[in-house]
Amino acid sequence: MKRLRKFLATLCWTIAFSSVILQALYARPKISLLDVTLVFIVSCFAGVVIGDFRSLIECFLAMIFGSVGFILFCLNLPSIVGGLLSSQLLQYSSIVRVFQGIFPLPLIASLMGAILGNILKETFVSLS
Repeated sequence: MKRLRKFLATLCWTIAFSSVILQALYARPKISLLDVTLVFIVSCFAGVVIGDFRSLIECFLAMIFGSVGFILFCLNLPSIVGGLLSSQLLQYSSIVRVFQGIFPLPLIASLMGAILGNILKETFVSLS
């Protein structure tokens, strides 16, 4: 049951992180402070749900790899479906946009939010 909870928490965290970054990349050329704050809040909830620190780091790494893959897939979808002539240029530009969008601030905010959520859970669970 605990493995299923970790898997579902990681999947939801990946979808939420990816959707915030994708929305930001489609709407604006740069990631705003609101987007970083949303990533931080989502990561706090993920840190509370996942539980122990070792599992949190494993789920964080899985979330990053899953999010990068999902965002790259979504940004490359027009070249995949449409068969554009300049698909290599589109793929290169999407890779650049993903890594400029995710690194370093949203990635750091996500890690810090998850650690804070984990600390809050440990604090409040030990009080009750």
